[in-house]
Amino acid sequence: MRDGCYTTRNANGHLVSIRSEEENEFVSRLWNSATDGLVTMREYHTYWIGLTDKNEERKWRWSDTNMLTNYTNWDSDQPNNWKGNQTCVSFWNNRHCFGLQTTWNDLKCCNALGIAKGHLVSIRSEEENEFVSKLWNSATDGLVTRNSGVTYWIGLTDAKDEGKWRWSDTNTLATYTNWDKKEPNNNGNQDCVTVWNRNGLQTKWDDVQCTYEHGSVCKLPQNNY
Repeated sequence: MRDGCYTTRNANGHLVSIRSEEENEFVSRLWNSATDGLVTMREYHTYWIGLTDKNEERKWRWSDTNMLTNYTNWDSDQPNNWKGNQTCVSFWNNRHCFGLQTTWNDLKCCNALGIAKGHLVSIRSEEENEFVSKLWNSATDGLVTRNSGVTYWIGLTDAKDEGKWRWSDTNTLATYTNWDKKEPNNNGNQDCVTVWNRNGLQTKWDDVQCTYEHGSVCKLPQNNY
């Protein structure tokens, strides 16, 4: 972390300070646009913000004003001062990563990034369903809104017990679903689930054969970092 905007024209800037949820979302969208979606495609593609407790432990201050922060948006179990020397703050993607075209395979999720602890994503609410859809749309440069055939795996399966749809990360029955019309229909031993485009939104679910190849959205456990 280094406070200052060192460009060819201006050396008087500061790392950004974020003082509201609206500003937090704005900065996130700005970064995602500037990096062509890398923040949603790479789990550890992060950026610094101007928050630090370097001068006094757990007194988080903005570097541009030296004022204590009133707004924060910490991830779960953060800040944790890991190894006793974490005094600066980065903004990161909330543990989602995106896999290449492959068959349904929960154990290999996130391997494209060299991460072996991920699971295919579980979706437990309408809000999370839309959030994952937006991440995927950004990561694929909008392909989902242009091509209904671009789909991705999620971690829902009834392979062990027909009609009992369980999330692969917890083996618990799904209480939220967003099936497309006439789905699931188990047409030809369909035990796995993809999300696909309907009316420009990648939100509807379809049961398909697990041996098909699709992209995937994965999620890391909360204690991975």
